[in-house]
Amino acid sequence: MDTQKKPPTTLGLIPILLLLPALAGCVSTAGTDPLPGSGSAEVPLYAPPLEDALWDDPQHFPHPAYGWATITHVPADAPHWWQPIPERPHPTDIKGLQYLTSAGESIAADGMVAFGRLLVIAGGPPPGPGADLLMPAEIFDLSDPDDPVLLSSFEPEIPRRQVDLIAYPDGRLVAVFASDAGVIPVYEITDPTTPEELAVIDLPSGGHTVAVVPGTPIVYNANTVGSLVFPFHELNGARSSPQTEIYDLSDPEEPVLVQVWENGLGCHAISFHITAEKQRAYCAGVDYNQIWDISDPAAPKILATFPMGHGIQPLPGIPAPVNSGHTAFVNRDTSVLVIGDETFFGILPACDVYFHEAGHTVSGPLGNLWFYDIRDEKRPVLQSWLSPNNALIENPPPHNHTPTGSCAAHEGTMVPDPSRDLLSLGHYAAGTLLVDFTDPKVPFIVDQWNPDGQILDVWYNNGFLFAGDIDGGFHVFTLE
Repeated sequence: MDTQKKPPTTLGLIPILLLLPALAGCVSTAGTDPLPGSGSAEVPLYAPPLEDALWDDPQHFPHPAYGWATITHVPADAPHWWQPIPERPHPTDIKGLQYLTSAGESIAADGMVAFGRLLVIAGGPPPGPGADLLMPAEIFDLSDPDDPVLLSSFEPEIPRRQVDLIAYPDGRLVAVFASDAGVIPVYEITDPTTPEELAVIDLPSGGHTVAVVPGTPIVYNANTVGSLVFPFHELNGARSSPQTEIYDLSDPEEPVLVQVWENGLGCHAISFHITAEKQRAYCAGVDYNQIWDISDPAAPKILATFPMGHGIQPLPGIPAPVNSGHTAFVNRDTSVLVIGDETFFGILPACDVYFHEAGHTVSGPLGNLWFYDIRDEKRPVLQSWLSPNNALIENPPPHNHTPTGSCAAHEGTMVPDPSRDLLSLGHYAAGTLLVDFTDPKVPFIVDQWNPDGQILDVWYNNGFLFAGDIDGGFHVFTLE
């Protein structure tokens, strides 16, 4: 462990030297044996994923340590539900979002997941009054993106907020759910019409989101406590510790705790960039952010820790909830890192001002995307920031924006384009944004679609964008 690269201790910060809590009995501790693979001699394995990606998106490329299937790399003989949806070619010069349709009723709280012909929405507590109720998880067939079809709806007893997937070489497909209840529920969805619970992982430090290293059975738990150890998880019997638990789900019915990694941050969300030459993970960690070398996905190494907002080391990060590093994106050549700021934890309408004219972009200090030059990974340098206007922006009925709800950066996806760096994300009541940051010093909003709701996540899938709405369901777009 590289203790020199943890967030520095500063006046007023809670000490982070905590004893590790006792691990729950339902998860065993990994030994020194190599990580096992999936399948057996009696089970025919599907061919390795195609070498050529369906589209150029290293955030989802399979890690070379395993090389299992991902949304961008699917075996030619893969099961029906793994196969890609029909491609919708991009225009040469992308100028905006074209709305197609909406579907579903459940909510994408901190994230949904797309894979092949499937879209899985975590469900969970609805916003506002009635938050003690649970919305069901939903699985949709995207074979015709213009007309998504509900395949199943199931109501786990544990409140969920986000989901990720593992595609095994033997054809199994497993959903890994995040929750605020101190556990990770694991479900088999090989047949998406009949989901089945396989295991429940008890977390020593609570949970908020999960991240599957693409093309592997390795899962990182993100507990969102940052370096300040916000006491989010004590009510669930866990300890709010600035650490990352790493699990091996080679056998999804018997998850193995590989290690409790004392990286000094409880990440809010973790994203990836995987190529044959470089394997990286990016931790948006509330008041600090980190860059990890994940050449060995079970044993990450910290390359950089830098403060949220200004990015100047060794000064402390802007404290939450004024700023809250929520999500991370990196461009194709890993020269620019984007950190989304969920100001005030998304409770208040934080977006303030946006102006772009004559090669200049101006935004206020709240609800931003922060753009960092990371060509020197150990010394990220802030380039600019951007948020949408907190103003009424009209769209054709019945999808008129309303000035209610929050406004802060949330989850999203890179949009593959050979000549530009494009990002699409949910910005709560500001809707779905399409952002160009080809010049990280002058990012700008290409287009914005504001529903009568709040967008929290966007997934790209073969030319389509799927935007999850906290007020229920999801919306489908193409690029125009």
